[in-house]
Amino acid sequence: MVAVPSLFRGCLDSSMTQRWHGPIKTALNDEAILNKTVDEIMTTGRIVTCSPDTSLDDALELIVEHHVTGLPVVDEENRVVGIISDFDLLALEGVSEEEKTGGLFPTADKDWNSFFEVQKLVEKNAGTTVSDVMTTDPVCVRALTSIPSAAHLLLHKRIRRLPVTDDEGRLIGIITRSNIIKAAWESRKTKQV
Repeated sequence: MVAVPSLFRGCLDSSMTQRWHGPIKTALNDEAILNKTVDEIMTTGRIVTCSPDTSLDDALELIVEHHVTGLPVVDEENRVVGIISDFDLLALEGVSEEEKTGGLFPTADKDWNSFFEVQKLVEKNAGTTVSDVMTTDPVCVRALTSIPSAAHLLLHKRIRRLPVTDDEGRLIGIITRSNIIKAAWESRKTKQV
């Protein structure tokens, strides 16, 4: 088994530990990263967002146009009310006609959990706006959240991005797995010089 950097200890299962190798693993264990906070590495400025009443086609266009995998959904006061991801949009295409008309009970080859997941997708499939398919009550962090805490949430919850909010829940930035990896790599390069 591959040793897990202390930053991620306790939040990875054994299959995920295989992902961390060599220089990145070492960089993620660097004290310089362990002592940083989200505000030091988050993406700020013009963050691409959408509103709950944005059409699904417009949300998909924003995702493709801006080369992102998801968007914070904000209300008129810029408070985060949800997240819509490429997965949410792809899942809409993944429900077969058979699953849509699957009936009241799961078939013998399906368990109740997968049945409920399909039912949720069927309900979302009828949606036309972001509010119909978004994840509500998304996991958010504050600017002074530690990088280890943010990394733990990203990996443990198996999500790609965390909106960063102020005390009133307004969006002030976003932190992604890429932000963390980039910071770890830059820290490693600086240490080698």
